[in-house]
Amino acid sequence: MGTKNIRYIAFENGIAGFKPQNASKVLDNKYGDCKGMANLLRSMLRCEGIDSRMVWIGTNDLPYNYSTPSLAVDNHAICAAILGKDTIFLDATCEYAALKEYPSSIAGRPVMLEDQGKCILTHVPANRPKDNLDSTFISMKLTDKGVEGVHKRILRGEDKILFLYDFKDDFTDIVKKLHNQGYEGLPTDDNQVTLSGISSADKEVVIEYPFAMESPITKANNKYYVSMDIINRLISMNIETEKRKTNLYFDYKAVDSYSSELVIPNGYKVTHIPANLSIDKDKYKFEVKYTQKGGKIIYTRSITIKEQTILQKDLDEWNKDIEQLKSTYMETVVLEK
Repeated sequence: MGTKNIRYIAFENGIAGFKPQNASKVLDNKYGDCKGMANLLRSMLRCEGIDSRMVWIGTNDLPYNYSTPSLAVDNHAICAAILGKDTIFLDATCEYAALKEYPSSIAGRPVMLEDQGKCILTHVPANRPKDNLDSTFISMKLTDKGVEGVHKRILRGEDKILFLYDFKDDFTDIVKKLHNQGYEGLPTDDNQVTLSGISSADKEVVIEYPFAMESPITKANNKYYVSMDIINRLISMNIETEKRKTNLYFDYKAVDSYSSELVIPNGYKVTHIPANLSIDKDKYKFEVKYTQKGGKIIYTRSITIKEQTILQKDLDEWNKDIEQLKSTYMETVVLEK
């Protein structure tokens, strides 16, 4: 939960690397480092009668914890609001995180929380994969130019935060910015795009627009060949292993969910539906499913990153699973007249 009116400037200089600047100084300057911003937020909460504390923390790029007696354990400062038995951590440098929404840099990390001249060693709550959700739904019907329908996308957690950081509260040129983020089938007019949940206090962003594309289909000899997935998440994630000496690391645990519906056109029948796929490993899970219901083909695909690190010794297995996922993406639904 960030402070938008104070500019964040990282600064370390001797004791200033650990001692927060006075809240009044940060407010006057309109800028501060993480410690100064955390101290300002703590002071503002105390003015409202809320028990708030400074918190020192090492972000997830540090390999240390408090079992290591070193000043290098901490490289960041946040604050905490104590509400009854509930401790809510607040990172003043993260502008677009909602309450109890913790970016991957601090989620699950050990912290040192001030306690009247002493300290309490505890943890920021860890994120679950479903806390970082990228969910897409596309409805499709065939036209002379390809397919058209509705594209709806829901972003939560880290995916929501990153999306809003790209916009930086400037919601002009929406179509251009969405295109730069890899969105497909966009309309030409910003007014055709609906954005909701764009406040940092909101738990999810929803993007919706009329969708039209040529590429998901091929027509030949009175047959349609339709690719039901236009995103193909992780399709290029084969890892070179011959010379690699490090693990594969993801920025955060996450769920990427995708579903699409295709209306079967009049006069056509379904002659081929690809096989389903289910791969469930300790660190990740891939699922692809096709169903035919009434006059529609329904496709669902879910990718879950359960853990952030895939060990080097497991990368050959990862590559085999990615190849299976890639092969599934290459399959098409066939409609014949």
